[in-house]
Amino acid sequence: MRIGYIPIAECLPLYVAVEKGFFDKYGIEVELVAFGGGAKILDEIEAGNLDAGISNMVSFVRSLVRGEELYSVFGATYETECHQEHALLVNTDIIKRADDLRGVTVAVNSFRNIDELMVRMYLDGTGLRWDEVNVIEVGFPDMASMLQDGRIAMASIVEPYTTLALQDECGRVEKIANHYLGFSASTLVTTYVSSGKAIREKTDVLRGFVQAMRQATSYISAHDGEVRAFIGTYTSVPSELLDRIGLPEFGMEPRRMAINAHLQHMKRFGCIDSSAALPDTVVWSFGGVQPAAAASDGTDECR
Repeated sequence: MRIGYIPIAECLPLYVAVEKGFFDKYGIEVELVAFGGGAKILDEIEAGNLDAGISNMVSFVRSLVRGEELYSVFGATYETECHQEHALLVNTDIIKRADDLRGVTVAVNSFRNIDELMVRMYLDGTGLRWDEVNVIEVGFPDMASMLQDGRIAMASIVEPYTTLALQDECGRVEKIANHYLGFSASTLVTTYVSSGKAIREKTDVLRGFVQAMRQATSYISAHDGEVRAFIGTYTSVPSELLDRIGLPEFGMEPRRMAINAHLQHMKRFGCIDSSAALPDTVVWSFGGVQPAAAASDGTDECR
């Protein structure tokens, strides 16, 4: 399998499945291909260049309403009060209050994705429109240095680069909000996607992929200290920062209600047509795979 991923903490189950030999256990030979964002990964899946890959939910929903034959085949990550990895960071020499945002340069890792939507929603809450700021694409690893030297005023960032950016010795970089929690106590962020063509041609391989990823996800909850080291392996973040990194809530599959919430927000902000609808089948279930444990609703007290 060729699997598209983003070098961020959110892909931890994938790292664990490789490093702990779970793919080998199920006879799956994998090649990991790094990308800057989920929208590009979906383009490669649709083109047949990848068998599966991680995608943010907004890019996935865009593809679904366009009629692309794509399915969530495994996994879901959620941003909750107990599991936070996203943040809006600012250069405090430029941004001191919400009024300072008008006309500044804001970084997202990719257009047409969930970061764009979450920034749109945050700006709307401050009374600003998307076209009242200058939004550019910047890779997550480059955001910290660009914030520190003032080339950008604000960045929508994710772990492990959130923690890395906040190590700014000059104190210019600060967190002003978690924009993923501004409108919901639990925000669905990502899932692993494959195409109908790949599912038909590589059913057994994808079934093995799902089994390995389920085992990896279960392993994470019981081995937090061990698996954090893998984040450093795939992102080159210093080992001394790994225990500070926030992780999302890892689930086995996305909830339809949470996917529909993104659909409604996308309609509200004009990201898709107001008549757009999800297909009947969004999540593909493989026979012979153990049922997923019920995902948390995001309301449990932090433990």
